[in-house]
Amino acid sequence: MSLQLEWIIFSFLFLPLAVIILLWLLSYREKKSRSQFRKDNILECEICYGVYKADSKDEISKCPFCGSYNKREPDTF
Repeated sequence: MSLQLEWIIFSFLFLPLAVIILLWLLSYREKKSRSQFRKDNILECEICYGVYKADSKDEISKCPFCGSYNKREPDTF
């Protein structure tokens, strides 16, 4: 069984294109899942530098790692 020239050319064109599309779809899916977290609910503790999700929209929240109170920073952009 021999490969025809058309199949060889098709393979060299289709396979890299399929890999690029697959990688693009996977990265899009990852970005979509990360966008479910709102940036204004993610805080960094000023004492222990722990990153945590604030449960409420209060101006001051308590760090679950060290127990210190942290003030929300206003959006800078």
